[in-house]
Amino acid sequence: MVAPMVVAGIASATLSAIGADAENRKIENQANQNFNSTLSSLNQTFGVALNGLRLQADEFNNQIGMQLTDLIYQRRSAGGQVVAANTEKNIYGQTAKKSQAVVAMSAALAEDQLLQAAESAMADLGSKMATAKYSRDAGVYQASSQRASAMSQMKSTFEIATGAVKAGFSGAQTYKSLS
Repeated sequence: MVAPMVVAGIASATLSAIGADAENRKIENQANQNFNSTLSSLNQTFGVALNGLRLQADEFNNQIGMQLTDLIYQRRSAGGQVVAANTEKNIYGQTAKKSQAVVAMSAALAEDQLLQAAESAMADLGSKMATAKYSRDAGVYQASSQRASAMSQMKSTFEIATGAVKAGFSGAQTYKSLS
């Protein structure tokens, strides 16, 4: 009579341990799937944002190049006009040099302002890139925290063992009461 009761207890304990282990695997798999899904979404969003910012940077570079080219043209045109005006007015020597210096100074000032605007725009893009990276990193941290929280729901080996022992005693008691 004792042997069947022991077998019933062992069977209950084994089934309890198998069930708890399966539940742990289910929790772990779900936590990993959620984490990987979130990470994939974060990486995709970050990649799209970064690519958009790189395209903006390329566009700024193109615009600056065109504006600098136009500025060179304007400087040469203004220099030519000053030379033509000086020739018509029969101006030469230091006065002519001063007129050319004013044109060169105005062109240098315009070039400097253009370069400062470009540097400011690029710094703004760099800031936006850093913000996108920090946003992604915060999302990864949050996903990691959620995964850790989900993993904390898993039963420890001790909990599985004590649950199995409890189920074993309960199964043995049930068998004993049925006999």
